Amino acid sequence: AFIRLDDEFHHALYIAARREQLSRMIGVHITHYHRFRALMDLGEGRDLNLLYQQHVGILELILSKKTDELRALIYEHINQGFAKSAEVIYLHGDYFTGSV
Repeated sequence: AFIRLDDEFHHALYIAARREQLSRMIGVHITHYHRFRALMDLGEGRDLNLLYQQHVGILELILSKKTDELRALIYEHINQGFAKSAEVIYLHGDYFTGSV
């Protein structure tokens, strides 16, 4: 349920930012993306509550038009995701090799 709601949240942000094409591009590869997210978000050490709180903060900052704070929180949110992605690839490298 978390991943589905997370997808809907990000999709709504893409639409609000007039980036629907980007959302559609992600949608084309959603099955592979969900597999990766399952490793990333549901694996050890991932705090889903932190992700939820970041999303709440992002929405609140959008509504209050605090753009500097919004940029900082989005930067933090994205970079935590990149760091976790690298960790998942390192820990589960065999999942990403071999024939497709």
